[in-house]
Amino acid sequence: MTLCSIFVRLLALTAVASAGYVTSKRPDSRIRDSAAVQATGPRRVVDKSDGASYMRTAQLSKSIVVGVYESLEGDNQVLRVVGSLDSGDSWNRVGAVLSVKKDEYSIGNPHILALPSGRLLCAHRSHRRNKDTSTGYATFGITVHQSDDGGETWKKLADVDSRKRTGVDGIWEPFLRLSPTSNKLQVFWANEMTTDNQDIVYQESSDLGQTWSKPATVAGTDYTARDGMPSVVNVAASSRNSQAFAVFESGKGPTFVVDYVKTMKDNDDSQWGGRSRIYTPKNNLQAGAPWVINVGGTLVVSFMTNEDTPEMPNVDGGELKIVTSKDLGKTWSSPVVVGKKGSHWPGIMALNDKEFLVTWSQDGSGMLAQKFATS
Repeated sequence: MTLCSIFVRLLALTAVASAGYVTSKRPDSRIRDSAAVQATGPRRVVDKSDGASYMRTAQLSKSIVVGVYESLEGDNQVLRVVGSLDSGDSWNRVGAVLSVKKDEYSIGNPHILALPSGRLLCAHRSHRRNKDTSTGYATFGITVHQSDDGGETWKKLADVDSRKRTGVDGIWEPFLRLSPTSNKLQVFWANEMTTDNQDIVYQESSDLGQTWSKPATVAGTDYTARDGMPSVVNVAASSRNSQAFAVFESGKGPTFVVDYVKTMKDNDDSQWGGRSRIYTPKNNLQAGAPWVINVGGTLVVSFMTNEDTPEMPNVDGGELKIVTSKDLGKTWSSPVVVGKKGSHWPGIMALNDKEFLVTWSQDGSGMLAQKFATS
């Protein structure tokens, strides 16, 4: 069965009312005042269930998009796969990467990648729970699955990394990409060492995910903080050269900010420089769960924050905001509120050189998708 024949079976969902957006004013000498992005379509419901969260998407063609997200079905945790034939205007279920008993395993943080061949890869956390405790883990891991039929069926490809729990030493939030400079498959993830010290690391594969190198540190070697939720994109400085940007949250105590590091040399993914700031929330509150994409040379970063919803204890359930940079991260736009209070775990994906797709879960609405364009 071809990819197209699989997706032709998808059913369109009824559109919901279009929602507006607002610019959140915040004084900062590095911030431009113009609105960073504008909505180009209404919000669409992907999944109405309360357990749907953390959706990430990949583009198989100009109009075909595949998404994967966390879902709860009875006693099981499921990594659900959905598809769209119209760049995110309508969605329906396609399959599932994996389903496990939630009292035995913890799977989540899925990230999906479409290879040039059409093969889909999904990296996700793969933890086994400790039977002696209700919340602890016995092992931590990151696993990659693959699909050759558009996401309908999946099989395990490899364990990227795994470890037995010896303390506070988790493995979290994998991000998959095919490096445009080395053509190697890369997985970036958050390496937890203590409660207040977590680094961003990455591993590479030269055989499309069958075997993996040892982890190398991207950010955190000389800095004690809780760095997490990495995403990476390349931006061209010229027609021949590009730099990779790794964006992540960074926490010290109760305060979380959004930072980035970039490669020190053009076309070289192996050397990373010092960190720079993208966003500092007001009133020593929190900004986190960022995601970065390249939309026609503009860096677009989404994140959650409780800076305008201080009654929320952390970013989860706060507002979803977006900032952009047109000068390789030197300055950033004023933040635009895309999701109101009650937003959870957003993802973004470039559709073309102007538009991009935002996915997030919203209290009372379920999993949502909406198109935006850079200004």
